[in-house]
Amino acid sequence: DVELKFVNKKNEEVWIRSVGQPKFNEQNEIIGSKGVLQNITASKKAQFALELSKQEVENTLEIVKENEYSLKQAGRLAKIGYWSYDKQTDAIFWSDAVHEIYGTDPKNGVPEIDVVLSFFEEESRKKLVHATIMLATKGVPFDIVLQINNSNNEERWMRNIGEPLYNDKNEIIGRRGV
Repeated sequence: DVELKFVNKKNEEVWIRSVGQPKFNEQNEIIGSKGVLQNITASKKAQFALELSKQEVENTLEIVKENEYSLKQAGRLAKIGYWSYDKQTDAIFWSDAVHEIYGTDPKNGVPEIDVVLSFFEEESRKKLVHATIMLATKGVPFDIVLQINNSNNEERWMRNIGEPLYNDKNEIIGRRGV
């Protein structure tokens, strides 16, 4: 049972599977052989395409990993954090740099909204709440400067830029920002 590749008279690459076995006489001596040939060119081409595709996906994933690492390091060095909110899952994500700004531990996840809002000075809190409502309901992006006292009681000023995320029906499905 072997797979063989050859080029036929039409100069086409052809793959065959050859399955053979010996033919015996009454004295148990080999007197011939019998078998079948199967053209497996289409399945071999599909297999090679799949292997190539798998390699391309692996290469792309490696590039994505490298880019994620570079982005994470650039954000860390520049003290720029990334945040996002997914309306469907009600999930909030903060990068490590955002946690650093708020003085929170990434291992504990994103704090509850009332805890986050408690860090803001009153005017900044009002500005953030208004900007977030406009973003979530009308898709109005924002670029605002806010003052907080983080969980370590350190006074911080931050620039917060937010934008809406839409689905293919132009419905707001979340938001993200830096």
